Amino acid sequence: MDGLKLDRWRENFNQEVQHLQIEFDNFFNNKKLNQFYEIREDEVSQSLSLVVTDNTLPQEIKDRLSKLFETTKPEDSL
Repeated sequence: MDGLKLDRWRENFNQEVQHLQIEFDNFFNNKKLNQFYEIREDEVSQSLSLVVTDNTLPQEIKDRLSKLFETTKPEDSL
């Protein structure tokens, strides 16, 4: 995947995660959602990965965050 698609993927994810942020804030008022995960770029495979960095994040939120990450990935074009 080229750099433009990686950038678009990251932008799409960041836009969509804002909706989840609102729901998340209802659970945890002292910490922002983005403090629980990192988006890492693998230069070899030219891909992004979502890594949950704080295991106190509820499983439901982890699942929804993972789904958002996958659904915001741009399609490969021929």
